[in-house]
Amino acid sequence: SVACSCPNADGRYPIHHAAASLDVENIRALLDHSESSLDVQYQQRTALHLLFESINDGNWRAVFDCVQLLIDRGANVNVPNEDNRSALGVFVRDSRRKVGSELWREEVVRYCLKAGWVDVDSF
Repeated sequence: SVACSCPNADGRYPIHHAAASLDVENIRALLDHSESSLDVQYQQRTALHLLFESINDGNWRAVFDCVQLLIDRGANVNVPNEDNRSALGVFVRDSRRKVGSELWREEVVRYCLKAGWVDVDSF
């Protein structure tokens, strides 16, 4: 396995690039073949923050697949961003304003709550 713990010139780590692809297989390949840290931050945001910021009605299933994989592999939904908001807190705040979110929002939140300890006070 290869260490992927160094950012590139703009400060992104490999996990951020994999998350930005919204392709669960890219993330899986990175995690299966490297020692990539899941909770490193780019502009004070983890890969989970980036995924939750990008979710919408058109891509929610792909994003949710990525989120599930990261959480299953140990990503921490409680790491705060620059506004002291957890990734799940960002999702809860932003998703209610997105068209069609009522169809998938609850499924995502339920999964995150069942997956582990969630700091609801930092929402």
